[in-house]
Amino acid sequence: GAGSGAVNVVYRKGYIFFEKKRILEGGKKPKKRLENEKKQGPDGFELRHGDSKRYYLVSEL
Repeated sequence: GAGSGAVNVVYRKGYIFFEKKRILEGGKKPKKRLENEKKQGPDGFELRHGDSKRYYLVSEL
């Protein structure tokens, strides 16, 4: 869903790159982007989701 990549550093760096590119090219914010900005508020999406648990599957071959 929206903001699901917020924890990933690559997502953040990519977002910044493409936002700067959009501004330099004089592009406008798409409708979907404006809707997300309304949902997330001034501080953006949370950087943690769920309980942050990790699960591992260990098996023998």
